[in-house]
Amino acid sequence: MYETGRHPVTLLFFSVMAFALAIPTYGMSIVLVIPPLIQMKTARYMVTNRRVLARLGFFRPRLLSVKLEDVVEASLGKGPLDAKFGSGMIVLAKMRAMYRFKGVRNSEAFLSHVKQARAVRVP
Repeated sequence: MYETGRHPVTLLFFSVMAFALAIPTYGMSIVLVIPPLIQMKTARYMVTNRRVLARLGFFRPRLLSVKLEDVVEASLGKGPLDAKFGSGMIVLAKMRAMYRFKGVRNSEAFLSHVKQARAVRVP
């Protein structure tokens, strides 16, 4: 019985091809992973006695504001990874619009503050 390994040129070809495919794959993963991480780290969510505010963005932050008197329902959404990272999605429903604040850290406490502020604000 005769056994042999692969020809070195064949190994070189496959290693060059694997490397050529790995560079764009890693580049795309950086492009797809880094912006959500920046958004997650720089997002700030606040509850005042009149509004729920969200400051989103790093280079050009934008401010979203929802009046508490217009909020009809406030709820919490959690995905499978949210429980692991201790975050969640707060959903504020108005009569004609719905606001989803994703990646809110300590989302249960945030939701309780929103409901508490609504109870004080709305008779």
